[in-house]
Amino acid sequence: MEVVKLDHIVFKLEIYKAVMGYHSLNPDAIASHQTCRLGKWYYQGRGQQECGDLPAFRQLETPHQQVHDYARHALVALEIGDRKEAEQSLLRMERASAQVMTLLTEMESIPCAYTLEGTVDKREKVAA
Repeated sequence: MEVVKLDHIVFKLEIYKAVMGYHSLNPDAIASHQTCRLGKWYYQGRGQQECGDLPAFRQLETPHQQVHDYARHALVALEIGDRKEAEQSLLRMERASAQVMTLLTEMESIPCAYTLEGTVDKREKVAA
């Protein structure tokens, strides 16, 4: 779970760096909520199969998608010169991100068969 959280933070950092002018970032070039590490686990990996019954898992999709949508929207606003809208999108991204982090943290404390990294959960590690 920690790797996914770190990837999430790095994703946001790249958006902030673009908005602050440290580099340019094409809105169409950023990962979608389905192609980032968390998205791959959620949609293509073991997420649904092994954690799909957890309420936190079911609640994760919407705020996770919003993080990516608001990030993309901030970059589009920046491209057209609407800095105020870019900043508003960053605020929305942060609110959605806080929900994502809360849910991921909650999932860490509620075991499912595998973690996001694909390793056996803590209960099975202790038993092994």
